[in-house]
Amino acid sequence: MKKVFFLLFPFFFIFISCQKNEDKIEIYLTKEPIEFTEGIHLKDYFTDDSIKNKHESTINNINRLINKNVRIDTIKKELIYCGDFTATKEQLQETPFIEDSEIINFNSKSSIINFEKSVIKKFDGLKYYEDKIGIQFAVCINEKPVMFGYFVKGFIGGYYSKNYLIHFIHKSNYENGYSPYISSGKKFKPLDTIKEKEFIAALRKTNRLVHE
Repeated sequence: MKKVFFLLFPFFFIFISCQKNEDKIEIYLTKEPIEFTEGIHLKDYFTDDSIKNKHESTINNINRLINKNVRIDTIKKELIYCGDFTATKEQLQETPFIEDSEIINFNSKSSIINFEKSVIKKFDGLKYYEDKIGIQFAVCINEKPVMFGYFVKGFIGGYYSKNYLIHFIHKSNYENGYSPYISSGKKFKPLDTIKEKEFIAALRKTNRLVHE
């Protein structure tokens, strides 16, 4: 019996070590909105004199965007709805919004990430800040923030970001689970698998990377 124990012990140790080394992927929300520094505030770009002769509907739209803290790239003349940001672990909420066990897989070809059904209710219960377009999140690998973006409600044309966007809609639209598209940029490009090598490596290591 002792011989059997000593023979099995090294394999048991290896099994435990492998489990501890398996990457954990979690998605956290930020404690507070993190200010981004791209461009300038619309209120500093559109002065009273510059808009006084514009149509009332245009003025109302500009004021609405100002109230949402939208900024503008003065060189490209492009609006910035969800600006580039990074976050430290200390700036994130204490518990993950989406747990490792709720992330089914990610398709590197379609840029679709599949979540368990439990995530649908979480998305449906998200509360927006009145003066922000989206809700900031950070993808963490073993509690280290490696990728950043915004949860955006619905498919709102024109709202884009250099960071990633994950769109979500009402839970009634999903019966079996939630499979949103991760996009970035004005043309809603798929996730950059080269830039986000830590995220991709963790998916591959945990057998959750799909190439179909």
